[in-house]
Amino acid sequence: GLTEAVDAPQAGVSRDLGTLKETGLLETGGRGQWIYYSLSPQIPSWLVRVLGETASSNGGLIQQAQERLLAMADRPAVRCV
Repeated sequence: GLTEAVDAPQAGVSRDLGTLKETGLLETGGRGQWIYYSLSPQIPSWLVRVLGETASSNGGLIQQAQERLLAMADRPAVRCV
């Protein structure tokens, strides 16, 4: 899933996601074999704005990752936020 989307090794992606979860920036939930990540509702509004601005300034990178996710045959259908 995510390793294919960002074209990065699984170990590095897992480590980075673990760090973000430990710091309270991400929350996780699981369904079957899939783990879903979302921003914690506890993060400050200024950080949400920074992340939004960063995302809008890097649309090409995000679009590439979304296209790779959509191309995955066994990916469950979920809404990208």
